[in-house]
Amino acid sequence: MMYAFNSWLAEFCAHDPARLIGIGEIPVWDVPLAVKEARRIAKAGLKGVLMPAVPGYEGAWSSPADAPYTNPVYGPLWSTLDELGLVMVVHADAAAATQGLEDYNNAAINMIINKTLPGEMIASLIVGHVFRDHRNLKLVCVETGVGWMAHLVSWMDVLLREHPAMYPGLVELPSETFHRHVFGSFLWDTVGVLNRNIIGIENIMWCNDFPHAYGPWPNSIELIRKELAELDEESRHKILAGNAERVFGL
Repeated sequence: MMYAFNSWLAEFCAHDPARLIGIGEIPVWDVPLAVKEARRIAKAGLKGVLMPAVPGYEGAWSSPADAPYTNPVYGPLWSTLDELGLVMVVHADAAAATQGLEDYNNAAINMIINKTLPGEMIASLIVGHVFRDHRNLKLVCVETGVGWMAHLVSWMDVLLREHPAMYPGLVELPSETFHRHVFGSFLWDTVGVLNRNIIGIENIMWCNDFPHAYGPWPNSIELIRKELAELDEESRHKILAGNAERVFGL
């Protein structure tokens, strides 16, 4: 099914590759097959791969994996994505861990908490030295908001400072690794914009979830003017276009 979807997506994006940026699906539970498919979709012109934010989670919007991202079994996949320049993309796909809340039939709770769940993946890739060993690897968290990242970035640095023995092998502050490899996009996020200097102005992207009514569309322009009113033109451009252009190699 993923092979068929990726083939269709590559054909669809080929009609206007300057505007249509495809993110393929790979079977992360089968690393050799995932590597093979990653090479195929890169050759077909796709720009990234969709990854589960929480690898063990099985739900409506997620393709599960069999091991945490700290497991060396993923080594060939990290090396392949690094080599090909394919961006890892996660969506706000996982849900609550409590039995009875684990599916989006309980949307009221999950729509509140799902934004922060990629924190596990970010921490795993930093603590597990995946980013340290793969300098070209990038992770984009889509529709997750970014305000929570301000706490994550600062808290990781505090933990390394106060408990260095817990984090052997880290060669730089986690915030430095984050700023080079991790990016997030937001629909509404006043908190994130206010904390842009902690998160990194070059790590923030705006999105609107078109054509879903869940996002700010069709009032996107009005929201942009409101949320980015205090930013200078250079910073606005980075959030609205420049950061995505750089990360996806557009």
